[in-house]
Amino acid sequence: MAYDGHILCKKCRLVLYLGKYKEGRFWPGKATHEQFQLGLAQFIEEHFAHGDVIVMGDGPYERYLDACPLNEWPVTVFVEATHDGRIKLVEQPSAMRG
Repeated sequence: MAYDGHILCKKCRLVLYLGKYKEGRFWPGKATHEQFQLGLAQFIEEHFAHGDVIVMGDGPYERYLDACPLNEWPVTVFVEATHDGRIKLVEQPSAMRG
């Protein structure tokens, strides 16, 4: 069984898409496990002080989106590894958004 994971900063309307959790890690991931952890820590560090960070699985996140007007949907970011092994948070292309 697998499920999607999301970490949402409601204040910034920004969500870190973790991917599908399966067999002990999130997939698909082009970043190594360590790089993924760094990206996750970076997102939490940048948004935790905003006081409205929520971790959600598929169902709760879909219900959250259903309750939001389309113009208030959060922007999705992903953890991406750079060519030199560093990490960055990259915005999902607008064409891929709901």
